[in-house]
Formats: sequence, structure tokens, C-alpha cells
Amino acid sequence: MKLTQIRNATLELEHAGKKFLIDPMLAEKEIWEGKDAALLRSQSFLNIRVMKDENHFVDGTTIYKTDGQHGSNELYADAKWGELLGDAYGLVFIYLNEKTLYLAGDTVWVKPYARSLQRFKPEIMVLNTGYAVNDLYGPIIMGAVYQ
Repeated sequence: MKLTQIRNATLELEHAGKKFLIDPMLAEKEIWEGKDAALLRSQSFLNIRVMKDENHFVDGTTIYKTDGQHGSNELYADAKWGELLGDAYGLVFIYLNEKTLYLAGDTVWVKPYARSLQRFKPEIMVLNTGYAVNDLYGPIIMGAVYQ
């Protein structure tokens, strides 16, 4: 298993001859036009998927989508910010004869995240801890304790 961090949440995971590109925010920093899937297809990536809750592969790998939250409840109550940050989720990779890997994704500590830890009991965890903060509503990912 090889994991390469490209940006805060953008990861490349290689395992058993497969390559997964996770959260491919490939635009220039602070610029996003929402066209990542089209960009990837133009570069010969053929199998681009948005994950379902449970995803099975022929080699026995299962990937589970887990709930997260990209900021506080107050942030999501603000329609503008809630829409901008959208749904947040992590991924749990369960392999035959390998350790369970949990990629938490862009989330703050919320009850669904804690439930995922209890359910899957991952042996390897990757957290996005860049401590990005919304000036109005506080942290949008994990990091230092918010004051």
C-alpha cells in the first residue's frame, strides 16, 4: 500500500495494482470551477466514480463511504456556506490480508465520525488536519483547538 498526499485532501492511493485518486481538487489553489471529472476524463482516466455507501471490487476490496461534516452546524444553517462546502465524507478501505485504512476526509469531529471509528476500528487513519477556518463559523476541518 502506498499513499501520496498531493494537497490537503487530495491523495493518491496505490494498492494491488489499482490507483485511487481521492478528493481530486486539481484546480489552482483557491480556485475551483467544479470541472474535475471532465479534466480527469480528458487525461485518459477511464473509471471515475463517486462512491456509494458500500463499494465492492472483484479483488475482495470493499470501500465504505462514511459521514463527516465540513464545519459546524451553524455553518450548515447558513444556506450560502452549507451549499458551498457541501457534503463531506470519508472512505474506509477494507482489504483481504491488509490493515483497514480510514481516510477521514474534510471533516470536523462530529458524532457520525466517532461512530465510524467504533464501527470499523481502523488500524491506519489519515486525517485532514490543515485547520482551515471559516472566519464566521470556525473550523471546517480538524486541526488545532479552536479558540
